[in-house]
Amino acid sequence: MLHRTGKRSGTIHAMNQISPKLAEIKHSVIPNPGEDGQFHTIYSVCQTVQVLPTKTRPKKLMFVGSNGHRYQYLLNGLEDLHLDERIMQLLSIINVMFTKINRNEPWSYEARNYTVIPLASRSGLIQWVEGATPLFTLYKRWQQRQATALTWKVQNDNQEIALATGKQPVEDRREVPMPILRQCIEELTRETPADLLSRELWCSCPSVGLWYKNVQSYRYAFCFVIIFFIKRLIDTLLMILQYLSFKRNSI
Repeated sequence: MLHRTGKRSGTIHAMNQISPKLAEIKHSVIPNPGEDGQFHTIYSVCQTVQVLPTKTRPKKLMFVGSNGHRYQYLLNGLEDLHLDERIMQLLSIINVMFTKINRNEPWSYEARNYTVIPLASRSGLIQWVEGATPLFTLYKRWQQRQATALTWKVQNDNQEIALATGKQPVEDRREVPMPILRQCIEELTRETPADLLSRELWCSCPSVGLWYKNVQSYRYAFCFVIIFFIKRLIDTLLMILQYLSFKRNSI
């Protein structure tokens, strides 16, 4: 059985049609993935699977632990997550290094991380991050507000690319010449408001005090962001706007 939800939320499938063995798990002795210092087993697996409408079509799974808590993960089957795992380990080490500095500072340097579990060379589990907003989503919201103008411009840009390369526009960005890609990035940078993120921070805060706290957290957390750009783009940089801290996800 397949249920279609919104275009943004993806589709929902029945677990027993995807993996009958997982659907039948009850009272297992399998340890819950990614727990440090605790030992809980998987009591059962949720009977629905949500397929997210992103490039790699990751599957959102939910396990019920022996302690009664629900644990959500993304199952990514098209990407090697070993580098992601190393980045999370690096962030954990950096957080430990900053522990001593944080004792003498009014604001703490911290990059919140989460569990990444490679299962094979091209698949793995990623702990689901609740309440986070990808930076790309913030950009996309602004882009949608400018939909009419942008649609007209994209049509013209496609014609310019075709004229510049002597070919028809291609959907695969790997086939687009590097000078054209660089030109597109420069144009998008000029068009995007410089205060896009600061406006989102302001609109997400119900009071001036919370806004000030978020701005300070943003400033101190931003030193970690450069690590994320080693491998990923803004659609995998996550922010919790209500209580700001940067995270990283792989979708």
